[in-house]
Amino acid sequence: MLRLQRTKMGRLRASLSRGLHHRAVMALRREDVNAWERRAPLAPKHIKGITNLGYKVLIQPSNRRAIHDKEYVKAGGILQEDISEACLILGVKRPPEEKLMSRKTYAFFSHTIKAQEANMSLLDEVLKQEIRLIDYEKMVDHRGIRVVAFGQWAGVAGMINILHGMGLRLLALGHHTPFMGAQEIFNELPCEYVEPHELKEVSQNGDLRKVYGTVLSRHHHLVRKTDGVFDPVEYDKHPERYISRFNTDIAPYTTCLINGIYWEQNTPRLLTRHDAQSLLTPVKSSGITVEGCPELPH
Repeated sequence: MLRLQRTKMGRLRASLSRGLHHRAVMALRREDVNAWERRAPLAPKHIKGITNLGYKVLIQPSNRRAIHDKEYVKAGGILQEDISEACLILGVKRPPEEKLMSRKTYAFFSHTIKAQEANMSLLDEVLKQEIRLIDYEKMVDHRGIRVVAFGQWAGVAGMINILHGMGLRLLALGHHTPFMGAQEIFNELPCEYVEPHELKEVSQNGDLRKVYGTVLSRHHHLVRKTDGVFDPVEYDKHPERYISRFNTDIAPYTTCLINGIYWEQNTPRLLTRHDAQSLLTPVKSSGITVEGCPELPH
């Protein structure tokens, strides 16, 4: 498997132990599970460090990758489509199931740790093909702290992407306000922060030239099932005793949600599928109904 260690000089030291099935060859696979993924699991400087130790690194060509193929070649990587020689195959997102290769070691974000229904067939295929899966989400140090995470940049990228997507949606609905973009990106907009309890008022009577935002904490929407009170100490120990009022107190007045919480199976859901279906149903307006111009948000 791949190990990346930081030395006292601040440099990354890479070592590649021999896999169980093949000789020690590593590959960076092309991200192809969706059309917009441009990230890469390693940068050219990492490839240079690994190849300098005498290991072979294959780079599957991609014209979508944020880093050009030639930069990896300069660092010592070998550009080729066939990566079957590799014993360790790295990616960012999951590969399509039909492209998995038997008895290999894969490293990527599998999104299966919490038994996510959408990826259970992927996990079945991994087991069927005797694949060893290294999930970045479960790579931790001696304190149990994750060592591979996008952190702040996940919020930056998520905010930009969702603002872009919402702009396209508004444009398709006939609302010609497709502005392009985590809070740091939001602050670049003509924005005003309000308290969560003020959302209903600004959604109905706010300044149409502004973008309103709010930062939600647990006490804003989580309440104990028995008495409607929030106790942070008890919640940390027994989250199953609580429910979320997000679907009634916040979501109806929200056009765009940036969900940055960490969720476990025994914690309350922000929105159920039924909630989402209800919220996405256009409101019956008393005015003249115009096709393609539903009342927002919905």
